[in-house]
Amino acid sequence: MKPTLNQEETGFLVNGHLCFGKTFKRAMSYHDPEGLAAVSDESGAYHITMDGAPLYTDRYQETFGFYQGIATVRDNTGYFHIDTTGKVFHSQRYIWSGNFQEGRCVVQDAKGFFHINNSFTPLYDERFDYVGDFRYGIAAVRHGNVAYHINDDGSPLHNHSFENVDVFHKGFAVVRDKQGAFHINKHGQPIYEHRFKWVEPFYNGFSLCKTKEGQWIRLMENGHYKHLPARMPDVHIQEIVDRMARGERVALILRHAERDPIPQGEWGDDAKLNRNGQFAAQSLGQILGRKEPAWALISSPIGRCVDTCRHLSHGIGTPINVSEIIETSLLGNPGPFTDTVQNQSHLTPENFWEAALHYLNTGHGQGFRPLIDGCRDMMSLAEQSMKDRPTLLITHDFFIAGLFDHLGLHHPTPDDWVGYLDGVCFFSNGSQLTEWRRFQGLKEIASC
Repeated sequence: MKPTLNQEETGFLVNGHLCFGKTFKRAMSYHDPEGLAAVSDESGAYHITMDGAPLYTDRYQETFGFYQGIATVRDNTGYFHIDTTGKVFHSQRYIWSGNFQEGRCVVQDAKGFFHINNSFTPLYDERFDYVGDFRYGIAAVRHGNVAYHINDDGSPLHNHSFENVDVFHKGFAVVRDKQGAFHINKHGQPIYEHRFKWVEPFYNGFSLCKTKEGQWIRLMENGHYKHLPARMPDVHIQEIVDRMARGERVALILRHAERDPIPQGEWGDDAKLNRNGQFAAQSLGQILGRKEPAWALISSPIGRCVDTCRHLSHGIGTPINVSEIIETSLLGNPGPFTDTVQNQSHLTPENFWEAALHYLNTGHGQGFRPLIDGCRDMMSLAEQSMKDRPTLLITHDFFIAGLFDHLGLHHPTPDDWVGYLDGVCFFSNGSQLTEWRRFQGLKEIASC
């Protein structure tokens, strides 16, 4: 059984027991297939075999692991390389050396950094301020403040440069420009328009990223992303009231109240609120209006949303006419996710939900805008509308489902969809959104 490095990186364990009856000042893992490990003790740095015996009698100031049968070592003359018997390969000495990867190694001489092959010959004449290991035949390099990628002959992989570049992994590389971090393809082209504070390489189609606002998200290769699941509980009306009293701005984007059933094969644009919906909207308005009677109301143009606003206003205590309700097509007809340019004739009432669920999972689909764009537009509408006074924005379940999924508040499924008067509560400090929480209106009505 191959010994494993202990957590302190000072010795080796088999079945939890210390090997060789000793620890070291420093130890590195055994590498396959050589079965050798770099260690150091009072005598110096060297390599040991699987039974803990020194590979050779020489001692160095530093030793590193074997890669492809070659190890980097350092003595007072500089860095050089040895084979698996401890024999020195060459007389050349470097200011610094990395390890061999893909038959190439990064080294430094008085002129700068470059790559050598496993015959210890430079791959090219150029010298850089920094070079990284080759991966899939491509390496990251830097000249001053400019970074880019090279082939193994030293020629640029593409004609784009950046503030920083990382290695290619699964076909894409993380780079950074003045706007932030993102991924590029091997032509040096961004694969999406976003810029982030921090980005990791893709792992089986996903990348963990941090937005410029400090939120963690999971990004797909097509540019669609979702915020990591929120750990905050649903927001309750009392917390909303308390935070407004402290000067915070509030906007609620909610699904309309309960409607009549939609006949099979119809889109349901004419479906109206039923009595339960009218009563629930008015009840929610009464609760919200107890401490703050000056709510603004914005609605989808669809009738059941406008009527929800009307009944909310009656409950709040400031009843308004339908003509006074602000309507916006962004909240419905066509809504934030519909691509009005692309042909949508393929969508029918029967196949819409299958297409919609696919869209929520992938962020893209024929007849739809990128889901992120729609969510951003709704969030921007909420942010702008709450600057003057708290705002209620009434829309439809599909749009709330997109917000839920994008913001990490809830992953809607056919069995766990968006309820009536269910939605998102946004808080703002007056200059930007600071938090969002799920709000379930019917539960709030029942608890008050």
